[in-house]
Amino acid sequence: MRIIGIGLCLVLAVIVQAETEQDKKARLDILGEPNWREMVDDFERQLHDAKTDEDHLKCRMEAYKYLDGNYTSMTQGWVAIRLYEFTCNLPAGNIRHKYIEIMSIFLNKKNGVKCSMLLDFNKEDFTDLSRTLVMGKVMPPHKRNDYLLAGIVDFDSIKDKLKPYRYGEWTKNELGYPSKIKYGMKWTALLVYARNGDKDACREIIDVIKTEKNEDLVLNCLMPDLYYVKQPEIVVFLGECLNNDAVGIPGADDYPPTYRYERAISNLQKMLIGFPVNPYNHYTKWGGTMLVTIPYLKECREWFAKQKEWHFK
Repeated sequence: MRIIGIGLCLVLAVIVQAETEQDKKARLDILGEPNWREMVDDFERQLHDAKTDEDHLKCRMEAYKYLDGNYTSMTQGWVAIRLYEFTCNLPAGNIRHKYIEIMSIFLNKKNGVKCSMLLDFNKEDFTDLSRTLVMGKVMPPHKRNDYLLAGIVDFDSIKDKLKPYRYGEWTKNELGYPSKIKYGMKWTALLVYARNGDKDACREIIDVIKTEKNEDLVLNCLMPDLYYVKQPEIVVFLGECLNNDAVGIPGADDYPPTYRYERAISNLQKMLIGFPVNPYNHYTKWGGTMLVTIPYLKECREWFAKQKEWHFK
């Protein structure tokens, strides 16, 4: 009996140890490696210090190492974000193409690149390789971002599928509920068609935002989608919002009020070449909220007023 008791204790000890290791891995997946911020910062510095084709090749190999390696979701997630942010600021051309190819390889993989990250780019940014990789992962489309990304990379592949929704009526579930409109097929179809030059779709998108009375949901659900469209009609509308000082969502407790001009700025930053860079963008580096100061707001309004024409990123 004594031997059996000792054996049972050893088995229990092994089980407890196994559970402890499992808990440790789960904790690391949430918190990241102990030095994950240093790792991400080093990767970011390497990106921004790259000057030659060889430097950029090393950066892409480093990105591949992180995204394909045995790192935690925290580390991989932030590496993907830094890779996306850096690629967004690259000029059009071969180097940008190569980074998008890396992002396309890890698209929709666990802890990798998300569909939403590739929505900032243009059809011309995708090579034959990245286009094949992307379409292989979003077709047939199941989620709204699948449709939005396919609408950039290969509009013809989903045009007919979205046509009934583009010209159809709003469903009862969508009407009056911006949160449901956002994820409904009608809104998705309007965004994709508008992105590809449908002026009537642009006007319908603007009408929905102008007539919806629930300002909270308009600012948090619908307006964040406008950068995707990249059409002059949307820029004009965002310019109206930029110059509007009215409070959208009143402040409460420790939360400041939200203004339409804040949503306009966040969209125009993604859409237009030369739009003023927010000096307080570092507040969002690790997931904080963008801070729009009065001097920065004034700079944005002055810049917008001086533009004779707009150039999309």
